[in-house]
Amino acid sequence: MKARKVRETTEFERMIFSFLDDVQFSKQINMFGAVPYIVEQYGCNKNDARRLLSLWMKNAGEENDWKFIEDKEMSWIYGNHDMTEDYQCAFCDKQMSKADFEFCDICDECRENHG
Repeated sequence: MKARKVRETTEFERMIFSFLDDVQFSKQINMFGAVPYIVEQYGCNKNDARRLLSLWMKNAGEENDWKFIEDKEMSWIYGNHDMTEDYQCAFCDKQMSKADFEFCDICDECRENHG
C-alpha cells in the first residue's frame, strides 16, 4: 500500500478551493467548466487554474476546511511561493505565474504574436 502524500495548503489554494465550493453549491455551472472562472476571478493562467481545479476535485468532500490536501505530485508551484507577487509579461504587462515567468518573461499570447 502506497503512503498518501498529504501537505498543507497555501492561503491562495484555500481561497480558490472555497471559491470552487461556492461555485459548486450555486449549481450555476458544470465544475468541469470552472477553469475560465478561476482565471477571471484570480488572474492565474489556464494551466495553473486546471491544476487547482484538479486538486479541488481530487480532495473535495462534504466538509473540507482545506487546511490539508492529498497531492500525489507534491510539486505544486503554489506551495513554493506567494502568488500575490507581481510577475508581468515584458510586452503587455499581463500578470503571469512565477513558474511561467521564470520559463520565459513573455506571456503565451505575446509569444504567439511576437514569435
